[in-house]
Amino acid sequence: MISLLLAGALAAQAVSPTSNALTWVDPDTGVTFNVQRSTTGCGSAISFSAIATGLTVLTFTDGNLQPGTVYSYQVQAVRTSDGATVTSNCLTMTVAPPTKPTLTMKSK
Repeated sequence: MISLLLAGALAAQAVSPTSNALTWVDPDTGVTFNVQRSTTGCGSAISFSAIATGLTVLTFTDGNLQPGTVYSYQVQAVRTSDGATVTSNCLTMTVAPPTKPTLTMKSK
């Protein structure tokens, strides 16, 4: 069994108006990671799509995101020796819509 250390270890932050950076911990030796994303939230009935597979690093930046869209993420650890898996917690983030520029007029 892969250590459940991964279960609450996913963290994320917005790094630009169109990208989120994800980080997690390594639950065991000899594992790779699959990053999964959904636009319909977290939960057991939610379908996630893999956006990166076979990673050996503990970070991933998801880019080219649409402002105003909600994205949910989870990371799956896969033990390379036998394919056993464990999935992290699920995080939901909304990419902020772009701000409108403001025009300030100064009188002379």
